[in-house]
Amino acid sequence: MTGNGYKYPQAVLAPFEALIGFIDEHNEILKLYASALDVTNGIGRLTEAVRKASPEAEDLPKVEDAQMFEERCRSEVSKGHPLLVAHSAVALWSALESTIPEFVKQFVKANPQVLDRPQFQKLKISAAEALKLSPEELVAFVVEELERATQSQVKWGVGRFDELVSALGVSPVIDSTVRRDIFELSQVRNVIAHNRSVVDRKLVESCPWLDLRVGEPLRLTMADHHKYSAAVCRYAADILEAS
Repeated sequence: MTGNGYKYPQAVLAPFEALIGFIDEHNEILKLYASALDVTNGIGRLTEAVRKASPEAEDLPKVEDAQMFEERCRSEVSKGHPLLVAHSAVALWSALESTIPEFVKQFVKANPQVLDRPQFQKLKISAAEALKLSPEELVAFVVEELERATQSQVKWGVGRFDELVSALGVSPVIDSTVRRDIFELSQVRNVIAHNRSVVDRKLVESCPWLDLRVGEPLRLTMADHHKYSAAVCRYAADILEAS
């Protein structure tokens, strides 16, 4: 039993359990990737030394190739693995963007009485359309209509989800740092996905604390990945603890 008197069957918790698995997997991949780059340190020098000392030197990889590879690895490490973290940021936002609507859908299925709340009562749903749908499809359709009615899909940060969660009668208290970090995640995701990771004016103006300049490459680091992952986890916990 939760704070508002609603029960949490497994189906309602499943979206958040999937989010945990997703974040765990990404953290593990990032650690493995970083470790793999770190152990390349010295490969160029060692390859050259072996080539000079070996009578079968002609069969060894070219020293130049090994040195160039090591240099690329060293550069990536020194920058904080920006390319991988950028892809991870896009995936993390997408995971959150799918988790919350799925939670809302499962919550409504488990607690149909929430459909009596004002936000759902305002929805305009065609009876003819509704009759064509299975119960599962109908709940999904209702949540999609709620997203459209609240224009949540064009909002940023936790604003993307505020009204969806509020429609359930859930009012999480969100720390200002979590709110800012998730807003930042949504903004950098947009630049990565739609502007090839080149900083645009919108990002500069919406996230002035990043101290970025228009036209420069956006270089995220492992610290950014940890910050965004922590914010997403804390936000999801806020929702569950407020329900």
